[in-house]
Amino acid sequence: MGDRLAAEEQLATAVGTLMRLMHPLKAAVRDGAPGGGHDRSAVLLLFPLMHGPCRPGALAELSHADPSTISRQVAELVRRGLVERQPDPADGRASLLAVTEAGREVCERVRTLRRELLAAAVAGWSDEELAGLACSLARFNDALATAYGPPPGRTATATTTDQDTA
Repeated sequence: MGDRLAAEEQLATAVGTLMRLMHPLKAAVRDGAPGGGHDRSAVLLLFPLMHGPCRPGALAELSHADPSTISRQVAELVRRGLVERQPDPADGRASLLAVTEAGREVCERVRTLRRELLAAAVAGWSDEELAGLACSLARFNDALATAYGPPPGRTATATTTDQDTA
């Protein structure tokens, strides 16, 4: 049991370090996106919308954020032309949020920048090492989603491929 506890401690330390090191990576991606300097939290809202329009309340629930926060971030995305409001065909009183072509371009640029920055960090790794890490991280993400619940509207295994972040 001591070996397991030691491994769990190593994991906790590694995850803490990873979380700390992700901040500069996220900033580099955000600052390199078209129009640079987008609010990272707002840009994160674009990714679920890549799967189709949704109501602001659903986006708040999916993002685990307060609706007033989402409202403010969506207003900024609309102002920048990255998101548009559309009438909800199911309820004319409600609106749907949809990513615009400019918003799609930001998402694609963010994905490309993230891949390029990560590729540079692991440039000295073999293909097997890289594939092993990707597989282990996907499994770890699935374990976290199973243990703590995936975002609303997602299945536990969908979180590793379906929910993108900036």
